[in-house]
Amino acid sequence: MEPEELAWKEYQRFEDDFLDICEYVQLANEHRNVYSYKLMNLLVAIGVEFDSVGNALLTKWLEKQVIQDQSLVRKLTNKQTKRDFFNMGDYRETFECPSFSASTRTVTVNRLNLILKPFHPAPQSGQSLQWWAAFTSLKHDRIANFITSATIDHVLHGLAALLLTNIFFRKDRDTVGVPGLEPSRLFSINFLQVQTRTMGVMNTTYRITAS
Repeated sequence: MEPEELAWKEYQRFEDDFLDICEYVQLANEHRNVYSYKLMNLLVAIGVEFDSVGNALLTKWLEKQVIQDQSLVRKLTNKQTKRDFFNMGDYRETFECPSFSASTRTVTVNRLNLILKPFHPAPQSGQSLQWWAAFTSLKHDRIANFITSATIDHVLHGLAALLLTNIFFRKDRDTVGVPGLEPSRLFSINFLQVQTRTMGVMNTTYRITAS
């Protein structure tokens, strides 16, 4: 199985797990701070998977010479040479490249009509991403941070970030192919426009736009 397909299947599994939780706790704005052990375990799994897909994406972009900022290329290549893993700082800096423009990208939570920016603020702000900070707090001290970090809101932002990263992991120039009729049952993505749909094999090709 290709790495992009494996990563996509993992994202879909996490989304299904979250929607299963929503059968017991209704997905509603007044429940966004609800916390649970299942949400905690899901957010930790999402964070670990995001790190894996992020490393694979940066490696792919370096190989295909997608990154135009040569100082950033040298920095990332130096890490590869030393066999260091990429980290969130590397992802955020690289994802601000024009082919991704991560901090400006939005998704909409369909049931809530809620717009999320999972990579906002931009890395130049010096601020951390709240969902990632919640993940790392649970990873290092779950007992102390359980109530404030293991929430529906943080899981939603983490899932949105993982979905966007998977979309750009799969992209070829300005298009991305998705197995199925929609990339997500949970989110709508405003910068994807349908190009072709093959109903028999349930594949959809989208064009990535600037918005």
